[in-house]
Amino acid sequence: MTTSPSRPRRFLRAPALLLGVFSLVSLVCLTGCPKKEKAAAVHGRLLNNGTPYALPKDTKLPPGDPGVRIDFIEMRDDPSEPNQTRSAAFNPADSTFTVGGTPKTPGLRPGKHRVSITFGAYTAGTPTAAASEFGPTNSPLTVTIPDSAKVEMSIDVGKKTVTLE
Repeated sequence: MTTSPSRPRRFLRAPALLLGVFSLVSLVCLTGCPKKEKAAAVHGRLLNNGTPYALPKDTKLPPGDPGVRIDFIEMRDDPSEPNQTRSAAFNPADSTFTVGGTPKTPGLRPGKHRVSITFGAYTAGTPTAAASEFGPTNSPLTVTIPDSAKVEMSIDVGKKTVTLE
């Protein structure tokens, strides 16, 4: 009985093929796999002169509208890098807010952010005086988010301060 000369070669090709596939996958991952950005899950309180913020009693809101929107706008030094805006989930019952903390909702990247706050119904066409005072381009409220997994803060609209806790 004779053995085929191609049979030993087939076995020699398998390790070479596996090595080639492994090298290609490694190269693609090293050059093209996205890096996971650092982001802090933020929890905070919205205050007015040290007390929990409350909308005026006569404020009319559509169902489900909390009446307050808090946005964090990155203030990057490099204009070639896009600034991200992240919105907080506001709870009017206890005047707290959160940004991130789940895989689908990233938190805030480390660095400086402007804090924009809008008060009143989202569908209202006219912002309140406080909303324009804390607008996305002119808000005096800024915060530097540290390189941390979790950040606690207080935003006081009466004192115009943001305090990391």
